[in-house]
Amino acid sequence: MAIYYRLTDDETGVVHASPSVEAFFTEVIAIFGDLAEENPDDPPWTSSLYRTPECVIANISYTRCKEVAPELLRLAHKHGLTMFDPQTSEVHHPSER
Repeated sequence: MAIYYRLTDDETGVVHASPSVEAFFTEVIAIFGDLAEENPDDPPWTSSLYRTPECVIANISYTRCKEVAPELLRLAHKHGLTMFDPQTSEVHHPSER
């Protein structure tokens, strides 16, 4: 949880930057768009996606979480990224797949 809070506070150097983060972000945007402009009726996000070379932070709308969260996990595994769910404090490592 401490890493998550540091990342949300715009701290850099918390984890290693990776080109996989940008590839993950690009794929997420291709599937779900970014907030209301691409999804005016039912956006999957409660705020715009936050990204740095170290992370992507997505605040998923309650009404879309059962659809979006599993897809984010699939993409994180595909790109070899660790995913953290702050609601449950679960950490999903790519090797767990």
